[in-house]
Order: sequence, then structure tokens, then C-alpha cells
Amino acid sequence: MNPVRMAVLSVAHVHADTYVSTLRQLPGAELVGIWDHVLHRGRDLAERHGVLFEADLDRLLERCNGVVVAAENSRHYPVVLAALQAGKHVLCEKPLAGAASRSRDLVARAQRLGRVLAVAFAVRFSPAALRLKTLMNNGALGALVAAVGANCGKMPGGWFAQKGFGGGAIWDHAVHLIDLLRWMTGDEVKSVFARSATLFHPDIEVEDAAHLQLRFSRGWIAGLDPSWSRPASYPTWGGLQLRLVGEKGTAKMDAFSEFVKEYGEQGVHRRIYGDDPYICMVEAFVEAVRAGCMPPESPLAPAEDGWAVERVVEAAYRSARIGREVAL
Repeated sequence: MNPVRMAVLSVAHVHADTYVSTLRQLPGAELVGIWDHVLHRGRDLAERHGVLFEADLDRLLERCNGVVVAAENSRHYPVVLAALQAGKHVLCEKPLAGAASRSRDLVARAQRLGRVLAVAFAVRFSPAALRLKTLMNNGALGALVAAVGANCGKMPGGWFAQKGFGGGAIWDHAVHLIDLLRWMTGDEVKSVFARSATLFHPDIEVEDAAHLQLRFSRGWIAGLDPSWSRPASYPTWGGLQLRLVGEKGTAKMDAFSEFVKEYGEQGVHRRIYGDDPYICMVEAFVEAVRAGCMPPESPLAPAEDGWAVERVVEAAYRSARIGREVAL
């Protein structure tokens, strides 16, 4: 079986290193190169991993079957568009395009071209998330009444904290929670009420604190906290918890609770064990590239879901700006 030839387009995102190391080691995949419009950034990561760096995007696209896009949020649209127009299958970091109108355009283009376009909602691959979805699907919780979720972490710095690059805690963290709720329940957000502020890092250009209240079509509500509220001394980047409350019962997941706590001279560290959601997601995407279509029953998130989440995020920002609930 011939390996699936893969490329990583931009290494701006914090998960770029994971994508590169996974594709280098994944059976059935061959990482043929890295491209980045910031040449030194791409070259540095390529050299660390012993991978080819290609400064010419078109030339790299000629050599691969599929790509992972790990650019700044504001650059997702042009990079994904170039890959699709070159006939490549694409896995794009979230958010898909940073604007619902641009995401809708990418969805339509991928459909016309017959190409896989997926969004990196990796938490879907967490064993805890898969189990919680199963509980919902088999009716163990009964009709949903409410949900409470938190995806809080450290402020990632760099372009994430700059408005011009599409940064902000809502774009960074709320998207995972919104996606999980839609995916697990099969329900759609009807309206959003949101508040946002810059509370923990007063020198950054974007919000680092927020609360979202979502109303879903079936009548239940969800409260979400996507804040960058963890201090720099926190032993890991943060975490993600989600509780579903139904008429028959309640269930809670913690996506990153499987860890060993290590105490040493350099301080306290948490070492995660178990299945890595990002590795599982990349494996699923490589198989999708090989098959030329989205794998059935896979947690891999299609671009349509990325578009739906961006509509909710845009409504949240508008709600925070005008101080009222916003209908979708």
C-alpha cells in the first residue's frame, strides 16, 4: 500500500509541532514537506524534525495528496483555498476561516471539487467525549435540560493575543465546546447571549475572559466559559470539562484527566497518558485522504460543522458588543 503523501502548510499554530511529529511517525503516511510564508519559522521547525522545507507553496502542493493547515486564524482562508484549488484534501485548524461567510465559501468549493475538508476539532476523539456522546445517543440521560462547559487555559501569547490575526479566547476555546454540544446532541444553537472582557492580561488586544449562554432549538440551555484564566505557573496549558444534565441523569467528562503527576527539582508536571486526541484525528484524516471521502461514523469534523460553529461565534461577539441576546 502506497503511503499517503502529506504536507503541513504553516507552523504558526501551537499544535503544528504535534502535526509534524505525528505525520513523520504515522504508518501509511509520508510527510513530504513543510511550507510557511514566514520562512525562518518554517525552516526552523523543518530542521528540528529533519523534514524538507519548501518556500514555494505551489511546488509543495504538487507533491502531496493532503495537507494540514496550521496557520494563523486570519490566514486560514487563503491557504485552504489554495490547497483546494490545487485538488488537495485539507484538515484545517479551527476556526475554519474566521468568518462564517468565508467558511461557507470553502464548504461549497470542497463539495464542488469532491475534496475532503475537515476541521481540527480534536476533542471529539477524546475517550471521554466519545463515551459522553454514547450516553446521549442511547438515551441514558433522557431529554437534555442543560449543559455547563469550561475550556480554560493559559493565554497562549503571540498572534493569539492580536486582534488582526483573529485571536481571542472565544475564537480559541469556545469553538471546542460549541462543537462538542452540537456533535453530541444533534441539536442547533438558536440564540446566544455573551459577555467578554480583558481581565487577566490587560496589555493584550483581545478578550481573555468570556461567558456564553446558548439556547438550543429543543429548549435546553448551555453555559460556557472559554477564558484564558490559568496563570503562567499552572502545571499544564489548561483543560476541558463538560457536564450534561438530562431528565434521567447527569454525566460529566474531563477530556484531560488521565495524567500522572510528577514532582521533581524542576517543579510539578502533569504527564498525560492514554489516547492522544490529536494523533487519533490525524490518523482519521489520513485515512480520509486515502479513501477520498469522509470516513463513515468517524468523529472527524466535516467543514459544515466548522461553518456552523463560526456562525455561533460571530453571534457571541455581536452579543457581547451590543449587550443583548442574538438569534441565529
